[in-house]
Amino acid sequence: MGERLIRVCVTVALVLGLATAAHAVGGFKTGEDLMRQFNMGDEGRAEQAAYIVGVLDGEKIVATVAKFKSPICLPNGVPTGHLSLVVHEWLEEHPDRLRQQAANLVLTAVKEAFPCRS
Repeated sequence: MGERLIRVCVTVALVLGLATAAHAVGGFKTGEDLMRQFNMGDEGRAEQAAYIVGVLDGEKIVATVAKFKSPICLPNGVPTGHLSLVVHEWLEEHPDRLRQQAANLVLTAVKEAFPCRS
């Protein structure tokens, strides 16, 4: 049991480290940062898309290691660009939340767009 807990903690730390690496100065990336990236053209959108995929990959890893069912059920083959649009539209609809941590906002937006059916 102790070894499993250590693996979960290391995985969570890794995911959080990846989530913050894109915004090394000033702490966690926020929804404002994601909006700014989206509006920066192709380069910014590519960075935003990579961040979103990283957050979703991290969530999947944590769910697997911690053995819990993810509330997000992405259909196979969802294009990264579509995920970016889902997140961008959600952020536009929730401007009051833009100062919150981007990873949480990404997970909320994608969960609302692609919830698992019981």
